[in-house]
Amino acid sequence: MRRIIYENLLKWKESSHRKPLLINGARQVGKTYAVMEFGRNHYENVVCLNFESAPRLAELFDDSISPSDLIKKIEIFFSVAVKPDTTLLFFDEVQLCNRALTSLKYFNEDANQYHIIAAGSLLGIALNRKNFSFPVGKVNMLNVYPMNFEEFLWANGKEQMIPLIEESFSGNTKMQNVFHDTLMELYRTYLGIGGMPEVVGEYIAASSFMQSENTISEIYNSYITDITKHADHKQVMKIIGCFDSIGSQLAKPNQKFKYSLVKPKATSSYFEDAIDWLKYARMVLPCYRLEHVEYPLVMSRNSGFFKLYLSDVGILRSMMKVSIKDVVLGDFDNIYSGILAENYVACEFFSQDQELFYWSSENTAEVDYVIRINGAYIPVEVKANTHNRSKSLNEYIGKYHPEYAIRISGKNFGFENGIKSIPLYAAFCLARSKSEV
Repeated sequence: MRRIIYENLLKWKESSHRKPLLINGARQVGKTYAVMEFGRNHYENVVCLNFESAPRLAELFDDSISPSDLIKKIEIFFSVAVKPDTTLLFFDEVQLCNRALTSLKYFNEDANQYHIIAAGSLLGIALNRKNFSFPVGKVNMLNVYPMNFEEFLWANGKEQMIPLIEESFSGNTKMQNVFHDTLMELYRTYLGIGGMPEVVGEYIAASSFMQSENTISEIYNSYITDITKHADHKQVMKIIGCFDSIGSQLAKPNQKFKYSLVKPKATSSYFEDAIDWLKYARMVLPCYRLEHVEYPLVMSRNSGFFKLYLSDVGILRSMMKVSIKDVVLGDFDNIYSGILAENYVACEFFSQDQELFYWSSENTAEVDYVIRINGAYIPVEVKANTHNRSKSLNEYIGKYHPEYAIRISGKNFGFENGIKSIPLYAAFCLARSKSEV
């Protein structure tokens, strides 16, 4: 399946400033598949060192990690010639071998003619450990996320509809109803199954939601297994408790994450490490409250007030016990439809490496997202359907007087009364627009 990561890998290979590439992403978002497919298509051979499936490979790095010594040992072990430019070296699950990660520094300094990619599912956690050596400034970085809606259209053979979406987005022109309705159906399907590549692939192959539900449950279980295997044993139950509470956290009128929903009378200090673990594992997406709307937004955030979204909307739907069928057929219109829509938009922003911020006014009004486009701070409101009245958006407009506001909903494209209307299926256009923080 076509992925954004593949295009980024091509840019990396052709860059005159290429360094060893470090890929970070949650488990099962398609890192290994994309790198191996890229390697097979653009190199004569790929040498993959997977430190999870073959842990003894770490012994190759026990002594010298100079590039010349490592290349010799890798050639002997794999019985293959490792050639600059035509061989891709792939260190998979590199967080399990500290010295393999450290070696990237020396490849960059002394042997940058070799093409090396390293990836890891819990890499963010490893990099934040005090005893882990990170080659600062010596690697290129790339984040990978579940498939966003644009990639979902590619996978379903609907790429010809993307220019129509882009044209209506840029011109604020109404999409023909026949296309709008088709795209809303595809959006609801994506909302039901999410963007995990294995789930999307199985759905396309079988046109059935039954296997999708089973696979999503398996991925959820693998996340819980990762927590129990790789987290500090004192933190395991805290991490699982925070993770499993996200649906109920988002269902509150005030979606600020409350520790007391996980454990009565608990404080931030009790759960701080657990929340950090989930963020570093890229299992959750943080969205911080803005104290003031001014440049730069990241300096105006209140780190103690945040929401947490799940990195995949299909997993969130499954955890909330909402059936795929109800979502796809649009047979539910309640608080959960709004939660899923809002989480979906969060995933779209994160898939383009956009940080998330929201605005609230003393808990009386709340705007889902605030982004910076061409120097202007634009409020973004998300609605699951076409009922679009909002006192919160009006309050923000009255206080900050933005050039315009954005509403993402089930309505068609348009621009009226200072509000740009974007259908839910076009959120990827906004996410990839030139936004700044």
